Amino acid sequence: MAARVNTKLILILTVSLFGAGGVIGGLWFLQMRGDASRAARIGDEFFAQGDLEKAKDYYQRAVGR
Repeated sequence: MAARVNTKLILILTVSLFGAGGVIGGLWFLQMRGDASRAARIGDEFFAQGDLEKAKDYYQRAVGR
């Protein structure tokens, strides 16, 4: 006799895996969005291009965070 596949268990595990991945991905996104070094890095790029007004804005964001 062939073993039966428990489709409910597989469905629950699949939904749980995607749910956990979504939560972890969302938390990672929030962490990266609020990171001060990202704003400072973008400010450095604008400063290198000579756009001092935009660079100042991004440096202020970095200090605020």
